[in-house]
Amino acid sequence: MPSTSTKNVASMGCAILFITPFLLGGLFALGSGLFTLYQTPQFTEEVLAMLGVGSVFTLVGGGMLVGIVIGSRKEREAERLQAEEPDAPWRWRPDWTAGRVQSSKPAEMFVYWFFGVIFSGVGSILLFNIEEITRKGPIGYAVLLFPFAGIWMVGAAIYVTMRWLKYGQSHCDLVTNPGVVGGWFRAVIWARLKEIPAEGVETQLTCYHHYVSGSGKNRSTHRKVQWQETLVITPEFLAREADGNVAIPVRVHVPFDVKPTTPGAPENRIEWELTAKAAMPGIDFAAAFPVPLFVTDESSEAIPSEAETESLKATKAPYHPSILVEEKVDGLEFYAPPRRSLSMTFSVTLFALIWTAIIVGMLYSGEIPLLFPIFFGLFDILFLTAAFWLCFGKVRVSFRGDTVRVEKKALGLGSDVTLPLSSIQRIDGHITMQSGDVPYYTIRFHGNGRKRNTLGGIKNKEEVNDLIARMERCLAR
Repeated sequence: MPSTSTKNVASMGCAILFITPFLLGGLFALGSGLFTLYQTPQFTEEVLAMLGVGSVFTLVGGGMLVGIVIGSRKEREAERLQAEEPDAPWRWRPDWTAGRVQSSKPAEMFVYWFFGVIFSGVGSILLFNIEEITRKGPIGYAVLLFPFAGIWMVGAAIYVTMRWLKYGQSHCDLVTNPGVVGGWFRAVIWARLKEIPAEGVETQLTCYHHYVSGSGKNRSTHRKVQWQETLVITPEFLAREADGNVAIPVRVHVPFDVKPTTPGAPENRIEWELTAKAAMPGIDFAAAFPVPLFVTDESSEAIPSEAETESLKATKAPYHPSILVEEKVDGLEFYAPPRRSLSMTFSVTLFALIWTAIIVGMLYSGEIPLLFPIFFGLFDILFLTAAFWLCFGKVRVSFRGDTVRVEKKALGLGSDVTLPLSSIQRIDGHITMQSGDVPYYTIRFHGNGRKRNTLGGIKNKEEVNDLIARMERCLAR
């Protein structure tokens, strides 16, 4: 059976063979454009096209080649550390071994600039042929999304670069190395802040499941939030050191039932990330750190005592309730109104409308087989349904006596179920969707072998915990 090193060399060789034609083609087009410009110093459409295509292919090919070389070096170093410490996976990265992790800003900058250049280059070519493209009707106009995407990506790249120039590289010292699943994670973030943030620093410890679905050309990568804790470190807990850096202490209790880090599994792995952000004059501060969390001898299913968690109460992130709770004469009522998250409602509705417009464009053009708009139309039904529910859907959970009534309706349409309290054995909060890296929770009733979703779309975990606690008191009456 081939060794890991042999597999890495083979995969790197295949990747280089794949990338080389792009790089050589880009260099040829770029050279041809410059040579033509030298002979005839006029920026004709042909010259601009060659320069644009050549620049994009050269940057893409060169960037991917550099990424492969850097990635190969990191893999070799990881293999060496893994061979030295086979039973200590938290020592398989040099920064984890040293106990100091650098923020991932340079990588973020590279990604934004990389894709910004690609989309801007493609968008520029499309704009030079705008008359021909728009003759194709709505489909042609949809293609013009590429220039706007390029402008957005370049704008994001400029913002991230300016943030890097202002704050530089942040570091995270691992106090507990590794962090303990079923125990505590402690760390100190060092940030180059000119002043202590007036509103404190918001920190998040998040567990992500990275996985690849599909095969061949249909492969896609996903990053799903499994667990997340948010703490706001208030100004009195922040300290400025003599070198000008601000120390941000982080202390989080991690439950026993979450998954530990799984290094060395590129297509199906668990990763933990610590982030910090703060509102500052001008450009806000933000940093992210990959951190190790594992099951160790200190792991325990025991819940920390009140004395241990007392100091954390002052650092819990405050929230504005999205669920209305009202005391009734004969019970307690929880009400989730429509359009609680305007940003989510707007983004989903806009996406559904754009998707619908593309399908209409397919039908209008008359050049696309009917099978395609039918296939994409099935997805459009799901998107439009989600947008309809976000705009008009409301949920009411009413505890009355020894029963609970769950109403889910949108413009009078929906379900209305009444359950005996004795049928509910457990209540929990579950992540059912996410927008970017922000998870949204749904409160579920467990009983009789079934899970029933009730209040959903709740953004703040502390609000979920508070709502569950009030519901559990209703069950205990």
